[in-house]
Amino acid sequence: MTESDSKRPRLEAKPILISVPVGNNPARIRLLIYLKGIEDQIQLKTPFDYGGMQSDEYKRINPQGKMPVLILPDGTTIYESKVISGYILDRWNGTGPKLQASTPEARALAAQINAIHDLYVASPNASDPRVTATQGCMYKPVDVIDADSRALKV
Repeated sequence: MTESDSKRPRLEAKPILISVPVGNNPARIRLLIYLKGIEDQIQLKTPFDYGGMQSDEYKRINPQGKMPVLILPDGTTIYESKVISGYILDRWNGTGPKLQASTPEARALAAQINAIHDLYVASPNASDPRVTATQGCMYKPVDVIDADSRALKV
C-alpha cells in the first residue's frame, strides 16, 4: 500500500452517500435517489462514521469538510450536490424516471433556477457565520441571528 492508497476512503461494494437528515444539499441527493428508486444501490452513512466533518479522515474524503459526498466503490469521492446529482442521473440513466428536461432550453432554464437558488436564496457557500441566508437561518445560534431577523427569513 502506498501513502496515497492509505489516504483513500474505505471501499464498499456499492456507492456510499455521506449525508445527514437535516440540510438542503444532502436532502436534494436523497430525494433524487428515492425518485430514481435506487435506495438499495447506495449505502447511506453519516460524517460521524468517518470521525465527524472536521476529522482528518473526513477531510481526506472532502477537503472542504462539507457534505454530501458520494464515495464510489473504487474509492473515488464526488462532492458538491450538483456534481453528485449529475453523476447519479448519468450512472442510473435507464433506471426509474428520467428526471431531466428534454430540450437544451429547458435544461438551461432548470440549471438557471438551480443556480439562483444556490447563489442567492439558500447561499450554501457562505462561510461567514454572520451571513444568515434563508437556508441557514434556523441553524444559526441566537447570538448570531436574533429572533426577529430569523422570523423574517423563515
